[in-house]
Amino acid sequence: MNILVVSQYFYPENFKINDLIFSLKKRGHQITVLTGKPNYSKTHFFDGYGWKSDDFETINDPKVRRLLIIMCVFTLGSIMGLILFSNIIKRVLKKHPQLTLASIIGFITGTISLVWPWKIEVFKYDNKGALILNSLGNPKIDYYHYSFPDFSNPFTYEVILSILLGVILIFVINYYGKKRT
Repeated sequence: MNILVVSQYFYPENFKINDLIFSLKKRGHQITVLTGKPNYSKTHFFDGYGWKSDDFETINDPKVRRLLIIMCVFTLGSIMGLILFSNIIKRVLKKHPQLTLASIIGFITGTISLVWPWKIEVFKYDNKGALILNSLGNPKIDYYHYSFPDFSNPFTYEVILSILLGVILIFVINYYGKKRT
């Protein structure tokens, strides 16, 4: 089967999409990847890549097209979608403020379990005690064991700091929004 994968990130950047693409290749599929130039978490391109580097390469047989213009179009589309969505929310908030706020709070509350940083994966086992694997060959997650923060771990303080910065940012945006009107 011929498969086209469009992703902002691909090898040499370290993301799960690499595992997916290489496992599909091992199963005999023809893979073509459209992606941008690798520069994740850096202010410059990876060695061997740049504005003038080749846009076509083969990495472990999947064909890779690194087209900056395609990724710019996807980025522009994402920004336009965000602007459109924020304008829709703004209009709905003006007409139905209580219902809209209740819905937003409901969505946020419903996703807390997905983004909770202090959880441990519990994997699924069959009747014989063997680990069950998903279609990619990774262990299948049965459920998560949620816990409270461990304050002896520095990661806990990073998460709490990020949460506080997010709350402060919301208050700052709200303050300037009221000041404008």
